[in-house]
Amino acid sequence: RQDHPLGREVLALPIAGDGGAADVGFQALSGAAERNEQILFMVVDNEGYMNTGMQRSSCTPYGAWTSTTPVGQGSGGLPSQGKTQDAKNLPLIMVNHRCEYVATASTAYMEDLYDKLDKAIQASKRGFAYLHVYSPCTTGWRFPTDQNMEVARKAVETNFVMLWEYTRESGVEFTRPVDDPLPVTDYLKAMGRFRHLSPDQISHIQAKVVENLAFVKQMTHRASA
Repeated sequence: RQDHPLGREVLALPIAGDGGAADVGFQALSGAAERNEQILFMVVDNEGYMNTGMQRSSCTPYGAWTSTTPVGQGSGGLPSQGKTQDAKNLPLIMVNHRCEYVATASTAYMEDLYDKLDKAIQASKRGFAYLHVYSPCTTGWRFPTDQNMEVARKAVETNFVMLWEYTRESGVEFTRPVDDPLPVTDYLKAMGRFRHLSPDQISHIQAKVVENLAFVKQMTHRASA
């Protein structure tokens, strides 16, 4: 963010999908953060390359069906049961860049999103700000359009998605903590992309949710110590 030669204040606001930020565009994102450019970088994360055929990205969750992580017979006749890797946690990677501001948000909780957007805009006047918005894709995730907000809420209510923010002064802090989360199956069963999951895969996902929550909590404890 810089003062315009004509006296206007200009906000640089690049917006990218998860694939464009976490995969093919990560070098530019990381470089801008390292230089502490006066930018607000927003990622709209629908967990895949949804506008080019629903291919997997590194932010696609473990077990999810996509056109490149199909269910059924895979290459060489081997069975395929969705994505076999866990999702990249891009927001935490950005915290390690020590940005001016980093936050996660969800389209199901717009007041939280707007509050963080305001903070990110102010932070971008000092340096690099990053806002990661989780946004369901009805087509790629295989659920009815009228369930969009319900699916987004369930992601937060199960801690599959956690809402927090980071500043250099306060470290990581939860903005909408979920102390009594629903089982992750309440989220998974709402979408066709997870319909094929085996009990072992569901157990893996639930364990990963617990692990991710514990990891973020450790970061909040470090900040308050």
